[in-house]
Amino acid sequence: MRPLQVPDAYFASNNSVSENGNLPGNLLLGVSTSLGPYWARQQSRLRPDSPRVLAGNPPLGFSAAGLVARSFGALPGFPVFLMRVLFSDIGSTGAIPGLGIFFGIALLVWAETLGLGPWMSTGLAALIFFAALPVAALAIKWILVGARWGVDHAAPFWSIRHFTYFLAQDCFFQWAGIFLISAEGTALANPLLRAFGCKIGKRTVWAHPIQAFDWHAVDIGEECVINGQLQLHSFEGRVLTVRRSRIGSRTCVNHGAMLMGGADISDHVTIYPQTLVLKGMQLQTGTHQGSPSQRAEI
Repeated sequence: MRPLQVPDAYFASNNSVSENGNLPGNLLLGVSTSLGPYWARQQSRLRPDSPRVLAGNPPLGFSAAGLVARSFGALPGFPVFLMRVLFSDIGSTGAIPGLGIFFGIALLVWAETLGLGPWMSTGLAALIFFAALPVAALAIKWILVGARWGVDHAAPFWSIRHFTYFLAQDCFFQWAGIFLISAEGTALANPLLRAFGCKIGKRTVWAHPIQAFDWHAVDIGEECVINGQLQLHSFEGRVLTVRRSRIGSRTCVNHGAMLMGGADISDHVTIYPQTLVLKGMQLQTGTHQGSPSQRAEI
């Protein structure tokens, strides 16, 4: 066991690994990036570190110019913090899971009053529960997010748009996830995902359809196999950014691969397991592997 000192202005993205040591501040650590003290160290305690972005495995440095300039407004105040408590702590963490449980209990009680017997009443309640929760999640999504936001949009990190977007996503995970998990490994989830705003071609199969949670940023062709992770939103300079990624027809995204927002993948592409496709990458027809992704020589 060795200590990890997390400095100011340090942002670690999804699936990243921060090892022990005094890591530098003003750093955005990219998705699926592993960072140890041998890659980057704190340089000075007298002045802040220069802004940097590291992504890939081994990590590569990217320009951080514009991260501060793109930041929306001043630091959030106490009213914004109260909104965060209402939407996140009370809404996402407490109310959304609880409402599903209470709805299921109410259905069981109602079904018992019909006099159908224990098996029939339980089956009827389960069927209504299984069908109604995804519809409720869809209604919340259309009310809070709308029909377009999330194709190529940005919003302040702590804002009404940020809170409502993730509240709708939590409803999607908790309520529609019951159906989506049961549809894993098939194309059965595609009609529901299209209703949420995803663009999905015919006969596309999902290993984990719940990965399509940035709905309007999902653009997938026909006859694809999606077994990786879609990370189509990011946070840079306290800005929530969502960008559409396009996956061409007859493309396979293998287990553990990570696809980020703004990527453009041609038809007939195979992405190897554990591959990281960074933002804005363009993958031509063929086989790709590595972190960051590059053309594989077969």
